[in-house]
Amino acid sequence: MPWETKRDHGVGEYPPWHQWTIMEKGFEQVGCIYTAQGFEFDYIGVIIGPNLVYDSKTGSLKADIKATKDRTLLGDPDHFETYVKNIYRVLLTRGMKGCYVYFTDKEVEEYFWERILG
Repeated sequence: MPWETKRDHGVGEYPPWHQWTIMEKGFEQVGCIYTAQGFEFDYIGVIIGPNLVYDSKTGSLKADIKATKDRTLLGDPDHFETYVKNIYRVLLTRGMKGCYVYFTDKEVEEYFWERILG
């Protein structure tokens, strides 16, 4: 699936970035936190990327600033971990009927499953 378009007029059959959440063809695109927040969807898919890692020493999740290309997040390194965790919390709660999650890091996936299944 293509990422949301970065142009105000859209690309081809895909709507512009600010309309992907409300247009039918937007269903065939991947969005980001900046355009998904504030909306609810029947179902959502979330990719937990390499910017969230499992720290075996503390048994907790940590954010890895080296694993992001988001200039907005890079602008405030002191709060990076708080922002990353909040972004995932927001995305994981957008689906009203369900949420599909893909983890790029298997240790992070295990961390989530242990807490979900007990």
